[in-house]
Amino acid sequence: MNKFIEKLKEFNKEFKEKLITPFIEKVLKPIWKIVKLVFYVVFYPVNLLLDLLAKLPSFVIAIFSVFIWGFGQLINRQYVKALIFFLLFTLLLFVEFTTGSYGQEFDLYNDKIPGNEIEEELSNYLPTWYYYNLKEINPTSAFAYEDFDLLHDVAASNGYTFDEDTLTFYDESNAVIGVDNVTYSNEAMYAFLGEQLRTIEDEVLTELQTTGDIDLLIVDFVKRIEVLGILNLQAIELIVEDENYDALISDQIPLSATEILVNDGHTVDEIGWNLTLSTYITDNQTALEEQAETDLIDAKQSELILEIDSLDQLADLLAKQNVLGFVNDLIVEQAERDIRLGGNFEDLRLERATLIATNDLVDDDHIVDEIGWDDTLANHLNDNYENFIVQAENELISEEYLIIYDDVYEAYDRQQTAIYYLNYYNSHYNSLFGDLILQYDSVASFADMMQERLGQLTNMDNDDYNKMLSRIYFQYNPELFDTLVDNVDNVFYERTGFFVKGAWGLVTMGSIPQTTLNQHKVIQFLLPSSGTQQITAWNIEIEGHHSTQLLLRGIIAMLVLVYVIFIFIWNIKDAYRTSKEIKETNEVPNEKEYFANVYENFFEYIVLTPALVLITFISVMPIFFGLAVAFTNYNIENLPPGQLISWVGFENFIQVFSVTSGSSIDFGGQFWKVFSWTLIWAFAATFTCFFGGFVQAVILNNTRVVFRKAWRSILILPWAMPALISQMIFRVMFNDNGYVNQILLRTGITQVFIDWGMIGRSFADAGDGLQRLFYFGEKNFQWLSNEANPWFVRVFIIVLNVWLGFPFFMALMSGVMTSIDKSLYEAASIDGATGFQQFRYITMPLVLLATSPLLVMTFSGNFNNFGVIYFITGGGPGEGTFETAYAGSTDILISWIYKLTVDDNIRWYSMASVFSILIFLIIGTLSAWNFTRTRAFKEDD
Repeated sequence: MNKFIEKLKEFNKEFKEKLITPFIEKVLKPIWKIVKLVFYVVFYPVNLLLDLLAKLPSFVIAIFSVFIWGFGQLINRQYVKALIFFLLFTLLLFVEFTTGSYGQEFDLYNDKIPGNEIEEELSNYLPTWYYYNLKEINPTSAFAYEDFDLLHDVAASNGYTFDEDTLTFYDESNAVIGVDNVTYSNEAMYAFLGEQLRTIEDEVLTELQTTGDIDLLIVDFVKRIEVLGILNLQAIELIVEDENYDALISDQIPLSATEILVNDGHTVDEIGWNLTLSTYITDNQTALEEQAETDLIDAKQSELILEIDSLDQLADLLAKQNVLGFVNDLIVEQAERDIRLGGNFEDLRLERATLIATNDLVDDDHIVDEIGWDDTLANHLNDNYENFIVQAENELISEEYLIIYDDVYEAYDRQQTAIYYLNYYNSHYNSLFGDLILQYDSVASFADMMQERLGQLTNMDNDDYNKMLSRIYFQYNPELFDTLVDNVDNVFYERTGFFVKGAWGLVTMGSIPQTTLNQHKVIQFLLPSSGTQQITAWNIEIEGHHSTQLLLRGIIAMLVLVYVIFIFIWNIKDAYRTSKEIKETNEVPNEKEYFANVYENFFEYIVLTPALVLITFISVMPIFFGLAVAFTNYNIENLPPGQLISWVGFENFIQVFSVTSGSSIDFGGQFWKVFSWTLIWAFAATFTCFFGGFVQAVILNNTRVVFRKAWRSILILPWAMPALISQMIFRVMFNDNGYVNQILLRTGITQVFIDWGMIGRSFADAGDGLQRLFYFGEKNFQWLSNEANPWFVRVFIIVLNVWLGFPFFMALMSGVMTSIDKSLYEAASIDGATGFQQFRYITMPLVLLATSPLLVMTFSGNFNNFGVIYFITGGGPGEGTFETAYAGSTDILISWIYKLTVDDNIRWYSMASVFSILIFLIIGTLSAWNFTRTRAFKEDD
């Protein structure tokens, strides 16, 4: 084996000496000299430029690194660092430009409207379809088209001509082109259909204006009656309110009398006509005045009918009439909301109810200053309290209605009229103009072709058809297309990349909300239909700027920029320091030593960097988003994507801490009620569980208690059982018809409380003193639903919470008591201390010393004890209404936040975020204070 190794070494040595060494000396080294010379010649200007730049001041070199990362390091001849910084700079630009669409044109159809384009073969098939269904080509066709507009447009789009006499296409050289070889693009077809729709509509409206035929305009009998009724009301108003009304009636009476006499067989030129007419008028003056007014109204109505010359006017007429009731309801709703949210609503209502009761008594012949008036008024008010309160509310709301009517009526009327107009216009256009327009071959042929090809278009869905319909409509109404493009084509949103779009979104949170395109429904008569395939024109949601997504994207971009800025500053400072060092020492620092020093001095930060990045985007980013929402108007009134949200600064915090809330919901007044109850709940739940556990621990540690292990096992069960199960069981046990109430009812206990007046009557009849304080329910014990006396429910859940919380402290304090030195008790006994004195001066101080720091932790937990509140009472009694800012009687801050964010009918995220911040400040302050008092913190110092 050794000989073999020796021979192998000799072979290796000879191989190097005879082959490798000569190859290096005679081949590689000459080649390297040539390569070095080439590099020197090629990069000599670059090297010369770097030499010149290196003589610049250090701060100038650093400035170069501001614009191109790594360029300062390149000047300093530190190529590795230059390459690293330049690659990071390149990565930054790469991310920005690859996530954006710089230089690309905006395309509304492909970028914003869902669905695929219809196949090109459809538009190519249309000329052939139309040609072979011409009446002159195929007179027996079911369609038999007669005009040639479509074929002329097809020819023009190809640079051909179409001869109507020979029914032939000719190219520029006058050669015949077969119809099967003619092409027709989708764009050309859409443009033609749009132009045809505009032309036909103009013709139809011109005809309507000329004839004034109400039957043409009103194709729906119900709508016809409605329109005629509206016009009749307008005619009555115009005639009756005319300043020349009497003169009009006087002029009309002879005409009406003449018409009546003629209908009775008289003739105008008969003998004695004037005497007959005057006698008839004298004998029937009153009836003729009524008839004259009716005739004038009918004539005026006919004039109004003739004045309707477009669908726009008809839709506007119907809209005005139909929105009146709805607008009135809106104003009533606002008046009711404003009155109820007033800071002194209760006082105003009681004052008005007292005034109503006073007037009622005065009407019954009472005198305000009579003897015993105050008692009489109080008794009357108390006996009819509910009726007077309802009447007082109605009067207050009516007065508020009159106050705000003038301010908001016009705005509400405009808004609702526009909504009704749009909806009615679309449906009426389809019913009226659909029938009229399809009488024109140029448009009907497209609808016919789509209908005939429907069974073959298996790859098209509703989105595709709606996209096609929108393209035709935009050609029919190009102004709408231009408006949409101008609104949606935002440079920052559509073209910029991750960082620029993120910064823009964080500042603005968007400028255009989601737009609903429904105007294309007016030409839905172009869509095919069948019994098996349901094709409908539906709303197209054109994506706008989703504010919450922009906010989130902006926060992520800014967090990434924090790291980028750190590297950016590092790049500049390194270029400056290295340049300064080179000028002082005339030597380029060794890069290996630099990286070795960085690794040595910053090793712990390098290791922590991956964790820091994860924490940034998993923990810090959601926290920043939650904080940011508190400074916006993100609520149900401003929900993306339909609406934009915007920054409102400290407005939400001002509403919380102001006496009167500026919001439509009284968050300010309700916050202090919920906050005060939250504090009471947290303190009560903490100390009852703490001292409840303490008492149990003292009892179980007494040697005189038998079966202590068994008792300890039983009493620890509430802690061992999942809290959610216990809470749900409590909710079932103590509901109004639960088995606790059933037991109390069957044992007669409920009847005892009924006899005492604490159950079995309404809260208004509960009496005074203890009967009102201990009012337990109208029919039985309302443990969890007593809206009349919510403090009963609050106290009850505090008691229930003892069952859930005391076992922890009992177990903890039992352990502490077990560890107390027994010699302390022995010494106390020798000194003559009683059992109570031993408890007071030994047990209690030592137990409290060991466990009191847990009070702050437990208080923090109870402050946010969502489970007990939500799963037992659900925040009730009372589900929370608009007037209470959706907070129930037992809602604490955390359960209130849950309602504000999860309930689809509330969704007031901005206020929920404000409350979350306030909870964090309270709990964070207590936790920090508690931590600073721990031994671990003091030893760390």
